[in-house]
Amino acid sequence: MKLFNALARLFGRRRVEAEMDEEMQFHLEHLTERYVNRGLAPAAARRAALREFGGIDQTKEEVRDAWGARLLQDLARDLRYAVLSLRRTPGFTAIAVVTLALGISVNTVMFAFVRDAVLQPLARNDARNLVAVYTSRADADRGWRYFSYPEVEALAEQTDVFANVAAYTFDVTAIGTGRDQNLQRRVVGMVSHSYFDLLGVTPHAGRFFSPDESRPNASIPVAVADYGYWERAGQPANFIGSTVRVKQRDYTIVGIAPRGFLGLSSSVGPDLWLPLGEAHHIVDGDFDNPNYHRLSPIAQLAPGLSAEAARARLPAVTQNLWNQTAPNEDRQLLIGAPSTNDLQDDQPNDESFMGLFATLSLGLSAVVLVVACLNLANLLLARGAARRKEIAVRLSLGASRFRIVRQLVTETFLLALMGGTLGLLLSTWVDHMLMQLSADAFAVSQFSFNVRPFVDTTTLLATLGFSAFATLVSSLGPALRLTRPSLITDIKATPEGGADASRSGRFFSLSNLLVVAQIACSLALLFSAALFLGSVRHARHADRGFDPAQQVVANLDYRITDMDTEQIAARQQTVLTRLRERYGADAVATASNIPYNFDLSRRSVYPLDALAQANPETGEPRRQRAGYTTVSGGYFDLLDIQVLRGRTFNATESTDPAGPRVVVIDQQLATFLYGDADPIGQRLYLDKEALNSGDTRLSHEVIGVVRSPRDHVFNEPPARLYRPLVQDPSPNLFVHLRQPDPIAALPDVRRTLDELEPLAPLLAVRPLASYVEQHLSTLVIEICGLVFGLLGAIALVLAVAGVYGVKAHQIARRTREIGIRLAIGASPRRVVRQIVRQGLAQAAVGLAIGLGLAFLAGQVLASMLLQGTSGQSLMLLGSAAVLATAVFLATWIPARRAARVDPAVTLKSE
Repeated sequence: MKLFNALARLFGRRRVEAEMDEEMQFHLEHLTERYVNRGLAPAAARRAALREFGGIDQTKEEVRDAWGARLLQDLARDLRYAVLSLRRTPGFTAIAVVTLALGISVNTVMFAFVRDAVLQPLARNDARNLVAVYTSRADADRGWRYFSYPEVEALAEQTDVFANVAAYTFDVTAIGTGRDQNLQRRVVGMVSHSYFDLLGVTPHAGRFFSPDESRPNASIPVAVADYGYWERAGQPANFIGSTVRVKQRDYTIVGIAPRGFLGLSSSVGPDLWLPLGEAHHIVDGDFDNPNYHRLSPIAQLAPGLSAEAARARLPAVTQNLWNQTAPNEDRQLLIGAPSTNDLQDDQPNDESFMGLFATLSLGLSAVVLVVACLNLANLLLARGAARRKEIAVRLSLGASRFRIVRQLVTETFLLALMGGTLGLLLSTWVDHMLMQLSADAFAVSQFSFNVRPFVDTTTLLATLGFSAFATLVSSLGPALRLTRPSLITDIKATPEGGADASRSGRFFSLSNLLVVAQIACSLALLFSAALFLGSVRHARHADRGFDPAQQVVANLDYRITDMDTEQIAARQQTVLTRLRERYGADAVATASNIPYNFDLSRRSVYPLDALAQANPETGEPRRQRAGYTTVSGGYFDLLDIQVLRGRTFNATESTDPAGPRVVVIDQQLATFLYGDADPIGQRLYLDKEALNSGDTRLSHEVIGVVRSPRDHVFNEPPARLYRPLVQDPSPNLFVHLRQPDPIAALPDVRRTLDELEPLAPLLAVRPLASYVEQHLSTLVIEICGLVFGLLGAIALVLAVAGVYGVKAHQIARRTREIGIRLAIGASPRRVVRQIVRQGLAQAAVGLAIGLGLAFLAGQVLASMLLQGTSGQSLMLLGSAAVLATAVFLATWIPARRAARVDPAVTLKSE
């Protein structure tokens, strides 16, 4: 109320002041009249009344203080004076605003990224007490697997631990109609009805799923669209109720998910959500089967139950679960934080990487803001030196030091406010640019990704906080220094700062120390940016184990046709034969999947003596999970996958469905199964039933070992096993064609496949290299490289601008000294050399400190980067050389200009 009254009085100041004058006049007249009645003359009565009343101005000030308006009036006066002061120095104002805008915009962009990618999912989980449920073998935390639907139902009955349980799974399938452009492979999420409620979201429009729709094998074709999918469809008004074709089945859209909702993932998600009752149409599985393990459960703990208390009850829950579903099961249950990195996991993931990445991102961006603040502080010191006489005069006339400091801080706050506004606009532009780049990249991927409006209340508050931080860091030091009590010296100072020349020339003056700090911080940032750019280079040129160049890949999906397995095999052989006739026998091959395509095909592989090496406690035979790919003849040659031992499939094995049972394995699988022994000629089983039968005719002979192709930028190559395509035809076929110019060949390949195979949907015809370039892991490292490279560039610009500004100012203040030295015989070259030497000495100190900071940053970043520690020394030296060169130029240019002054003119002006 007091503040409200103060504001009211502030904005009605003239009226209130008039009322106060009138009231005081009334009291004075009343006192004067009383003294007149006592016998004094009117003039003497007036003087006596004034003495009794006290000073009018002092009384007014006391009244104003009681109102609380004086502080606001002073603030308004300070702001008005700050505006006038900044208008008098437009060059300084522009440089200061741009400097702060760069620092603030970087932090705003980074804050928005971390908020979306890290902070929001954690906050959501903390608020709803969610846990993911896993199961592993009882003897150790390994042997993970997914859950069956009956197991999820049994979990939901454990109400003393779980208040609510939902299940979900994902798959990549064809969405749309027609061929190629209108029919795309996209991620589809299949969830139980409680999934959305568990995550605490409400639909943007329409509704989510009912329990009947989510019942296994219910076959009620409804779908909920992702918000981004609805946006890409043009946001039609009649979207709810329309149909979308998924794997040749029409689904009615009943709802739209809220904006930014991607399920548990923080960055990518599906285009469509289907009820779990439709999952058997997508993945061809029986979800009523207790042995069909496909689901991941997520649960909300019972009210008041902590995660630690829930873990203590898990043994009893495990016992109840297996009693209901699998009495002989020997597995344990575990709970953990839901993963925000992957769409679906069967085991806990280490999420600390994202936390470390977020901390590092915010830390590096904060260093940019600190560098900008140091830059501004130096500019303020330089500007304040010219105002020292003015400040000293004001102090000598009675102005308090607090009042002067407040005035200087107000000026800086005004600069920070303008810098924050410009930074917000700049960050919005950068955000849209990054979103556009991401949208272009993700347009051909299989995911939706989180696109959120950038400027919201949280972002505005964060920007205001950054501006306040910039005000405090950059203003307090210069303000306190400029208002120190040395009035006589400052009043005597010339406008050029002659009285201060000796101090500012000291090597370790405050201004020079700020320059040193800028150089040190900038080197750490430059080195960090170099490390990230090195990771990008490493990702681009890494040895992938195959050659994607000069290859076109066409994806034919027979799963959404009515053909049976024999018809599919016949059609695929016909297509392969006709393509080889057209393009050449050595230019065409086929496979059931390709690297960098989110391959989910895995098989358990059992060596021949797997039973003999069974776990003594569980009796489980020895096995190894491996990626499973069926390929045609010529596949390894076409992809240039190196054969390390043995051979690949011959003509008979590649064309005869009843041919010899042979496999080719990669180096990882060979090591897992056989160690140092020779794998060639060894036999293995691909299913447990064949192993248990003991019939060696059902086993497969290892005929070759090949290099392991990567399928991810970050991960090591997975273990892989290859079989001839004719022995296990895949309904999802990738056709590889070697073409000198893959881009130019796309229309011809598409036209040829349209003619040869009009029955199977042609999902995509793309260069194989595009799968690598547009893989999610590649995009992440590219975007990180771009962002951190931008951080390094901004740090370099700020450092150079700061050094140049300070040196130019210091040299300008030494014009008289330089002129005298030139007049008495010093050569311009000697003057330049001396000034540059002083600048490089400061740079050397800053670089020495920066090397220590950069070393620490490198130790933190080493675990996150692809190239590890290799080449760090070279990058560190390169960063130091770039910064030293920039500092040299920033010092040499003003020194060279100062050395050109005319000594006669300088002395005459003195």
